[in-house]
Amino acid sequence: MILGIRAACGCHTGNLRDNNEDNFWFAGEYLESQHGIMPRTISTRSWGANGWTAAVFDGMGGENFGEIASYAAAKSLAELGLTEQVRHRGITGALQYAAEVMNRAVIDGQEEMKTSRMGSTMVSISFFRGTAYICNLGDSRAYWLRSGVLTLLSRDHVASLPTRTGRKQPLTQYLGIDPEEMLLEPSIAKQTCRRGDVFLLCSDGLSDMLTDQEIAEILSSCREPVGSVDRLIAAALEHGGRDNITVIVCNIM
Repeated sequence: MILGIRAACGCHTGNLRDNNEDNFWFAGEYLESQHGIMPRTISTRSWGANGWTAAVFDGMGGENFGEIASYAAAKSLAELGLTEQVRHRGITGALQYAAEVMNRAVIDGQEEMKTSRMGSTMVSISFFRGTAYICNLGDSRAYWLRSGVLTLLSRDHVASLPTRTGRKQPLTQYLGIDPEEMLLEPSIAKQTCRRGDVFLLCSDGLSDMLTDQEIAEILSSCREPVGSVDRLIAAALEHGGRDNITVIVCNIM
């Protein structure tokens, strides 16, 4: 089955943050290491969509460490050539290898910045032969909408230990893990595509601000992905915009 994709990407600093620690890989673009608000939502179309990949990164570490981590991850994915890796390693092997390459890039950034505090989440979507493959580390999310029903495809890698009220649980998996101390274990899921399906990638600046029902209503009501991205970001800002917000929406056609 030959399917096409209409997709859009937006990234906003939010209402409270001075800097933007999010990044993305979308249609050949990512943000440079010192980045703020994107001036516009970007979009693309792809027929066939075999090997098409997009990703969202949410940097961690404070100061400028988070934005350097997410930049290092996005840049390394851009340079990897995932489709070529699939030919040699298979899809699951290629996604695991890509996670290891991005992890190494963030570790190199740690060494350059002389810090161990730097890291980044990652969630990606790759389309091969009518199937969407989701790969994630951390709590940036991937959702799938079909016939108005929203399903979470990614897995939140968060500790189950109790935390202080209002504080988020620490991540158990992310880019920047020392492979000598902990095994890097990305979660990988797949979903067969049909025309009319919608896939959403986002940082927690979106998913912490909106309920699943609110997300589903916006995705269901917008015919074009640019409209979905703009409305999702606007809704997150209206709900407080406490963090950076990055959104990628893919409509299957």
